[in-house]
Formats: sequence, C-alpha cells, structure tokens
Amino acid sequence: MMHLWTTLLVAYTTVQDRYRAHSRENNEAGYTTETVVFTVALLVLAGIVIAAITAFVNGEITKIVSPNG
Repeated sequence: MMHLWTTLLVAYTTVQDRYRAHSRENNEAGYTTETVVFTVALLVLAGIVIAAITAFVNGEITKIVSPNG
C-alpha cells in the first residue's frame, strides 16, 4: 500500500510541477485536458481503493460476528 501511495504522490507532484511551469508562462490559461483527465483518473482510482477496502472490512466483520466462523 505504501508503494501505491508513493507512486501517486510522485505522479501528483510531477503534474503539479508541470502545471505550475505552464501557468507561469500563461497566466490566463485554464486547466489542460491532461490535468483534468489525470484528476478524474485519480478520483476513480481512489474510489476503487475505497471500495476494495470496504469490501475487505465487511468480509472480515462477517467472519468475526458469525458464530460459526
């Protein structure tokens, strides 16, 4: 899990640096398509990770609560 976090942090930092360099050149520029797509991809990935963790925890809870194991 730490590897995933590190990878996402490096990717975010890279995109943020590129965006800042680009915004210094053109102050009136909005978000680029690359930035929007990358942000949506990170949100989708976060949703998948949260769903997987939730499914795992719910599965483990049923094992704990169930009297038959």
